[in-house]
Amino acid sequence: MSDGFNARRARQVLYVLGGLWVALGFALETVPVLVDATPELSGRVCAGLGAVILIAGRFGSDRLMQRCENVMARWH
Repeated sequence: MSDGFNARRARQVLYVLGGLWVALGFALETVPVLVDATPELSGRVCAGLGAVILIAGRFGSDRLMQRCENVMARWH
């Protein structure tokens, strides 16, 4: 891969994003103030989304990582 592409960096970013979504899901399910203020399935949906992001980071191909890095580069 050229153009400064780094699959490891893209995977690390996906790990962080996935971990944050999973942590948000756990917080929505366990923090009493948040449990009362959010819909019933929101914590599970957030944790599930985080798990999918983590799986994509772990098992995604280098081509997928390059696409993710291209998307993330646009956010800068």
